[in-house]
Amino acid sequence: MKKTLLATLAMLTLATACVPAVIGGVAAVGTNAPQSPGLGGRATDGRIQTHISAQWIGQKSNLFRNLRTKVFDRRVLVLGTVATEASKAEAIRIVSSIRGVRAVYNEILVGEDQTFGDDLSDLAIDKELATSLVFKGGVKNLNYETEVQNGVVYLLGSAGSQEELQKAIDVARNIGGVKQVVSYIEVIQ
Repeated sequence: MKKTLLATLAMLTLATACVPAVIGGVAAVGTNAPQSPGLGGRATDGRIQTHISAQWIGQKSNLFRNLRTKVFDRRVLVLGTVATEASKAEAIRIVSSIRGVRAVYNEILVGEDQTFGDDLSDLAIDKELATSLVFKGGVKNLNYETEVQNGVVYLLGSAGSQEELQKAIDVARNIGGVKQVVSYIEVIQ
């Protein structure tokens, strides 16, 4: 019974993308509270993420099948590819209409989808970046969400100082295959 409960809890944790909060436990709440949204904020971010997905699915079309979002402190980064400017505008309109969203960063491309090779390259960059941020001194990795599209790294989150922000950007710039770094990081002091 206890093993089943733990396995269920682990699966739910993975499904809701709260692994850093659970693994970090009290340390994540205590050491990162001034800069990160905390557990309550993460729950709000999860609600926003769920509402966006539900709204896009409710469109009963495949217009938004190639889009993805990252949410941090009620700020939403939207990436991916759509076929038309009208689809791009509609996707952003939907995201902006979700209750609680305080900023929307539109990085949607109009045109052809990436190739499988491009997707793999972006995934490799993202994984290396995530690992590098964990081990970079002076950077609280729990305060950052990352996404890579066509070799462009997008950073979303909050930094405790301009110095921490610059360290995170430098880590991203020094990864092979990165063409550009776009920062949506707020400096909170």
